[in-house]
Amino acid sequence: MINAITTAWNTKAARQLTATIFLLVMAALMIPGGKLTDRFGRKRCFLAGLVVYGVGALLSAVSPGLGVLILGNSILEGVGTALLIPPVYILTTLLFAEGTSRARAFGAVMALGGIHHAVPWSRASAGPGAPASSVLRR
Repeated sequence: MINAITTAWNTKAARQLTATIFLLVMAALMIPGGKLTDRFGRKRCFLAGLVVYGVGALLSAVSPGLGVLILGNSILEGVGTALLIPPVYILTTLLFAEGTSRARAFGAVMALGGIHHAVPWSRASAGPGAPASSVLRR
């Protein structure tokens, strides 16, 4: 999506602006996301993060211009990601108590997240919590 807009507008500024805003929103809301997870529960925050991220992905997919793309891709997906990451880490820590198995579990979560972002079609279809959704089902 962002690459298509960058090509159509013949500029790299849109790509950099969208990515930078996403990272700023996600980083700024990571600690509040952890506090919300403590207050409202892991499952509720995880599901809220999936919903917010999904709405952002859908909005990004139908965006007619940069403003709507920034709203969907940068702001909503950034908020959704900030709500998703704390529950994923907490659930992984709780489900894998022993050091070696915990390290393997975190390695698997990170590897799946890397694969997820490397495959272009998976970003729009699954969201950043897709690898962790299997942990929630246990």
